[in-house]
Amino acid sequence: MYGCFISHWRHPLDLSHEHTTKAINEGMELGVFSNAGWATMNIPWQAFSRGTDLPSILQETETFLDLARNTFKYDDAVSIFLISQHVTLDLMGAESLKAQLLSQGHIEEDLFAALSHYPMALFPLYTIKLQAASIMDDNEKIEQALEKAQELVPLAPGLPQQVDFVFYHSLHMTKQFSDADEETQASYNEQLNEALAKLQNWADNSPTNHQYKALLVEAEILSNQLQQETSNAAIEQRAAELYEQAIEHSQTHNILHGEGLCLERAARFYTLRKKSRTALGYLTDARHAYARWGARKKVLQMERVNPVLRVQQSQLSSTLRSMSFDSTTSSTSDRTSEMRGLLDLRSIQKTIQAISGEMKLEELLRKLLSTALENAGAQRGCLLLKDRLSLRVEASLDLETKEESILQAIPLHQASLPGSIIRFVERSRERLVLSDVTKHPRFGDDAYVKEHKTRSALCTPITHKNKLIGLLYLENNAIANVFHEERCLFLDIVAGQAAISIENAKLYGQLEDKVEERTKKLQDTLEQLEEQHNQLQSTQAQLIQVEKMSSLGTLVAGVAHELNNPANFTLNGAQNLARRLQKLKEFIFELAGDDADQEIIDSFEEKFTPLFKNLDAIANGAERIRNIVGGLRTFSRLDEAEQKRSHIIEGIKATIELVRANFSDQVTFEQHFEADPAIDCWPAQLNQVFMNLMVNACQAIIAKKEKLETDEQGRLKISTQEDDGRLAIRIQDNGSGMSKSVKEKIFEPFFTTRGVGEGTGLGLSISFGIIENHRGEIKVDSTPGIGTTFTIYLPVSKK
Repeated sequence: MYGCFISHWRHPLDLSHEHTTKAINEGMELGVFSNAGWATMNIPWQAFSRGTDLPSILQETETFLDLARNTFKYDDAVSIFLISQHVTLDLMGAESLKAQLLSQGHIEEDLFAALSHYPMALFPLYTIKLQAASIMDDNEKIEQALEKAQELVPLAPGLPQQVDFVFYHSLHMTKQFSDADEETQASYNEQLNEALAKLQNWADNSPTNHQYKALLVEAEILSNQLQQETSNAAIEQRAAELYEQAIEHSQTHNILHGEGLCLERAARFYTLRKKSRTALGYLTDARHAYARWGARKKVLQMERVNPVLRVQQSQLSSTLRSMSFDSTTSSTSDRTSEMRGLLDLRSIQKTIQAISGEMKLEELLRKLLSTALENAGAQRGCLLLKDRLSLRVEASLDLETKEESILQAIPLHQASLPGSIIRFVERSRERLVLSDVTKHPRFGDDAYVKEHKTRSALCTPITHKNKLIGLLYLENNAIANVFHEERCLFLDIVAGQAAISIENAKLYGQLEDKVEERTKKLQDTLEQLEEQHNQLQSTQAQLIQVEKMSSLGTLVAGVAHELNNPANFTLNGAQNLARRLQKLKEFIFELAGDDADQEIIDSFEEKFTPLFKNLDAIANGAERIRNIVGGLRTFSRLDEAEQKRSHIIEGIKATIELVRANFSDQVTFEQHFEADPAIDCWPAQLNQVFMNLMVNACQAIIAKKEKLETDEQGRLKISTQEDDGRLAIRIQDNGSGMSKSVKEKIFEPFFTTRGVGEGTGLGLSISFGIIENHRGEIKVDSTPGIGTTFTIYLPVSKK
């Protein structure tokens, strides 16, 4: 779902394709063929939107067609792949393969009919048909596809063809604009402005997929405006810029059909402007783009409409072959052999050693450019390197003015260079040598060439592992035909080594940056390691204690509820029985009267006395149970998980009662509460701290008594007083006390002086964290053999 309907709105379609293929693979691994089959249906329309070359689309659909037919048993997917094959083979001009499809009974109309129940599939398929018809400039088929797809738009939300439909519909309107009447033109303008707003919004969110579409439609709209006005230089210049940007964007992201469309529409623009030589250049590039896409039928169509393209392509192929030194023909091999004999091998060896030995990119570019200029006879040169998106001028050198610029990363559109030459070599990836640029039919109109009157020019690609990493551009404005074959061969050799050296220098630079970055990170990590370790221990301790206290709180609540009811029944019953027994006693004595034998009266009194004592004992026991239950509830305070303003003496008293129940026979508890101001706190957490400190104090007192073998009663004093805006709570015992070394570690997690199984070492650590969380502090003063005093300071709430 994410790869098919969501990802492409923000991320490149290549990523959507990865998600889709991953879903297919995982579906097959898990045996969920229905899901895998559904995912495969999205492969064709993703491929057409991505600009995948047609042979690859054909191969991919054939693979998934076999899966859909034989593994997934999914007829709808089979129909989708067969329709996409019809469209692909038609664009490729593969008539024999298409005839083979028909002979197998796969009629396109029948396949669409089989999918009539599935609008989610029909819409992208009709949009693919619209795309193919738009590229072939077939108005009748464009109108048919538009009519079919239009009614399905609301039924197929989220698909990338939503954008493609708007795009190709817009291109059709701009193409028909000049032949339409005024009313239709007004309608077209309204629809085109609305479509452009949508395309720009989509391009803002996913520029890789849609930027060229918005740029091209905007350029076409301006072109239509120019047809309605006699002359507007500003609009004409803006339109030309938009066409160039659309071409550059589609070419940068390798959207082959998009590049062809942009170039073809740009050629139409310049034809309307009566600039036939410029238009021919764009048409030539469009033919080349469509050829790389694999659309042989489109290429043949262009050559039929413009026969000059066929002648020009033949001449260009001949020229490129003559410039290639990799040919296996005997004549070229002999000429290359002769040229190699003319070269100064020592100079070449020295140059290669100098370049290959330089690891700093700045120095490498400087050496490379100066060497190229000196040995090629050029006056000025530039070295362009390709980043992720476009070419940038990284080095330039002018031997006449001695001006040098290294590592400036100047964008191509801002650089002083003949953009038409640079873009041609970038697209073709073939070396271009021009003996006199000013007289060249295509490049002579370049604004830079006209301004600088460029004579000789050479531009050669720098490639590494079939990847374009940059271009070397050289020029001489004084002499024509400077760059003869010997110099070109030298530059070929240097460029080959430069490609490797530039990649190595980049890697070296990246390595240096990473080493520096990682060294700093390591230092930061080492500084934080101990702190993180302590935090981890503290967190672990707190998690354990939180779980423990949560369980304890739940248990306390349950026990308190279960004990409270029978305790109340017992207390009420004992009190009622005592009252009734008293009335019975009075009634018996009243019956006996004043004349009753005193011996009998004494006997009755003797019988009633133990009954009253037992009832008093029952009542006292029940009352004590109620007090303990109340103490448990006050201690746990489960209803006070949030911070609140509270008086904490009540919690201290409840905690004392709970602790006293276990240690009253050995410890005397003293209470001195001088102050009880309001505190912003979590009461249950503070009660936990008081419990930890009091229990530890009682255990220290017992440990001292056992060590000294004395029956002396221990003493635990709990007091409070307000001191300078803080409440001080002191818990003082006369137990065994602590040594200095123990005192320094008592707040560390898991530190304990007790034996195995007698304590976790978490109580004081968690208590410290609780007090710190209350913006307070806890101090300890202890003397071995004398006792220990813990003092807690908490900020008093402001009124």
